[in-house]
Parts: sequence; structure tokens; C-alpha cells
Amino acid sequence: MLTIPLSLYEPSSGKCYKNVMNSLNGFFELQNLDDENKCYCDQCGEKTATQHGYRVHSWPEILCLQLKRFDFVASLRKTFINNTFMEFTESIGLNNCEKELHNLKNIPQYKLISVIVHKDFVSFGHYYVYIKNIEKRKWHCFDDECVTEATWDDVKKTFGSSSSSDQSEFQI
Repeated sequence: MLTIPLSLYEPSSGKCYKNVMNSLNGFFELQNLDDENKCYCDQCGEKTATQHGYRVHSWPEILCLQLKRFDFVASLRKTFINNTFMEFTESIGLNNCEKELHNLKNIPQYKLISVIVHKDFVSFGHYYVYIKNIEKRKWHCFDDECVTEATWDDVKKTFGSSSSSDQSEFQI
């Protein structure tokens, strides 16, 4: 995997993770596939209950995380942008990611250097990016041919809507 796709919700309860570290830990949790989501077994020819999960063989030098902000609602047959609040910090210490660190001698530490933002609607929209100049420790916003200096507060505005952090906020 080049990018780890992070869910906004806990699969079992549907509650919001609220921050990237919780979602990253949730990514590595084993999931039971036992009801309608059973897997087909080629050996026995039937759908069987199983567990599904991910493990890291080695952590990369650059860690790319993607928030899964596009949701498909089957009953409406539509895709929506989910603006649910999801906080992230300027650095991530993976010492909280217990499931993946049991054999590591050097626990990876990552510093946030960019945030890609999608604005507007599912079928069309606009992307821009915040990038941190590591040497000068300053954020910049790259929006088409316009580059402006930005602040950490500007970047934090991309967290999503905090007005209703326990409920999904969709935009068609």
C-alpha cells in the first residue's frame, strides 16, 4: 500500500473516530466477517465466517494517510462528501499504535508536511494543498497558480465541520 485509507467511523458502532490516531488504530483492528459480509471459500464452496485485518511489514519513510470522505448511500444510489470532523496533529508518534509496534525497536515518528483539500461537490470540485516548508517551518497554500503563506490555524480549518461531531454531515 502506498496510502492508508482511514475511515471516519468505527465499523462496529458507527461512532466517529474524531482524530486520525484513533482511525489509524481502527485500521489495524481485526474485523469479524460473520453475517451478510461472510467470505466465499473456494475449498468448501460456501460463505464462511472469518476475520480480516491489515499488518505493516515495514513502516515507510513517508507515511501517506487518506481520509475516506466520500460515502455511497445505497438506498439513494448517490455518493456524498462527508464533512464530519476529523482532527489531525502536526506530528504523529506511532507509539500509540500498539497492534503494529510489538516487534519494532525504533518506533516511527512522522511530521505533517502536506494536506490535500477537496472543496465543493462530489461530481466536480477543486483541489488545493497546504505544504509546510520544513526548513523555514512555515505553511503555504498552493491553489492553482496562486501560492500564499498560511498558518496552522488555516490548515486546521480542513478538519471538517465540528458543529456536529457525532453525526455525519453530507454535502451532495
